[in-house]
Amino acid sequence: DAASDFFVLHLWGSVYTEKPPLFFWLTRATVPFTGGVNLTTLFVPVVLASCLLLWLTSAVAARWYGVRAGILAVVVLLTLPLFLLLSSIGRMDMLLALSVTAAVAAFYRGYVDDCRRSRVLAYAWMGLGLLAKGPFGIVFPLLIAVTALVLSRRTSRLWCRESMVGVAVLLGVIACWLGPATYFAGVGYFEELLGRQVMQRALAGVSHGEPPYFYLWVLPIILLPWVVFLWPSLRSSWVHWRERRDPRELWLLSWVLVPLAVLSLVREKLPVYLLPAMPPIAILIARHWSEVFASGEYSLRLRFRVGCLFALTAVLGLVSLASAMLIVHTPSEPGVVRIGDLLTIPTDNEISCLMLQPPTLCFGGAVLVLLAIVGWASMRTASHRSLMWTFATLSTVTPCGILFMAIKVMPTLDAGQSWRAVADALATVQDSGEPVVAFGLRPFAAYYLNDDVTWFKKHNSLGDFVERSGSVWCATYEDELSEIERCCVVEHDPAWWYPSPSGPILLLHLRPLAVADRNYR
Repeated sequence: DAASDFFVLHLWGSVYTEKPPLFFWLTRATVPFTGGVNLTTLFVPVVLASCLLLWLTSAVAARWYGVRAGILAVVVLLTLPLFLLLSSIGRMDMLLALSVTAAVAAFYRGYVDDCRRSRVLAYAWMGLGLLAKGPFGIVFPLLIAVTALVLSRRTSRLWCRESMVGVAVLLGVIACWLGPATYFAGVGYFEELLGRQVMQRALAGVSHGEPPYFYLWVLPIILLPWVVFLWPSLRSSWVHWRERRDPRELWLLSWVLVPLAVLSLVREKLPVYLLPAMPPIAILIARHWSEVFASGEYSLRLRFRVGCLFALTAVLGLVSLASAMLIVHTPSEPGVVRIGDLLTIPTDNEISCLMLQPPTLCFGGAVLVLLAIVGWASMRTASHRSLMWTFATLSTVTPCGILFMAIKVMPTLDAGQSWRAVADALATVQDSGEPVVAFGLRPFAAYYLNDDVTWFKKHNSLGDFVERSGSVWCATYEDELSEIERCCVVEHDPAWWYPSPSGPILLLHLRPLAVADRNYR
């Protein structure tokens, strides 16, 4: 019924436990204002959360370091690639980032500035964080606050009446969802959330298991071009803490480093999980630039960092322009692009194919060279205006990149298509009792069916699975059909063709080849 569906989410008839309900509740609340469920409906909660996050980041930076730092923090956060990209595509991680930021700000205001109401609000925001994206909504702000209070020897402030009330509020917020959900779906629903969606993701990694050092190479990429200022900003904040024992510096350092440490220990890793760390990084870099603007000096270290960044930009632009002149597409080698006789690049998806088109490379290279020229010109004189030009040039890098992706790179998808037809077809054949797999495509349909669909990337692995299972249903692209025929007997009906945002999907019925015919090994 309606009450059950409100607390126990369903996707195409199956119980959906992948995500908590806050995003879907907010989406449902916007339906009366958007004329039904459409793209606008899905974007409204994320866009509002992005705007609130920008405002909150600015407010925290301005309160801690002054109005200039607050303005710079908005600019830095808005031009960080991860924030700008996730705001553009409508990821629900924005709700988690807002909840964590609000909770940390409330913890500081409550336990450092001694505002009793903020102490209770911190726990309320943690409850909303859990409803937004799971345990990280509690783990991040709580560990940040405890770490900062322990290092500043203020843990006694946690033992107060407001903390007890806050814990009760937190449990109440969680119970508003899990209580009715467990009542309607049974204890198994809670066990699925705690077992697979929490413990298995944390300890083993369900589908995105990565080593602990994963974020060491991801973080510099998603912080471009501001990454060159991360280390000096961290060092400056640490020096201020050592010399002045300013609690703001310790809280800011904890706010940046604790989420990175937690995410590195968790087995399941994705770049988008770093979004809650973007506001403190923006505040940290804004604080550094605020000091630079206050001094009005273009120091040698700053010149070196900015010069290296713009030099790298120029090199990448020139390489892109040169590649555009040397690139060769040969009909005899479909899916392969050659850059002269120097390099062979496989183009196994639409985005990589579009990126390696000569017009795309020329356009992107020209933009990079232009940014490098403007950046180098801004460094010619050591003045306040020169600093402003440098900061403005750095701020345009990410918006130019996103605009370039939107105009030249991102494939045009048919908004009228979805994975519904594919998932419905797979759900139907699942009733036969035979295994259902996907080959050569990301398991979108598997995701919709609670991961009951196995995903294969190599045809020999698929062949071994079919031999063990006897017969298998397989969803794949038409281009993969020849690969599958090398390892399996394929039964295909022209009616088993389904549209999707990534192109036509075929549904195949596979049976094992005889041992003598298994010449693909």
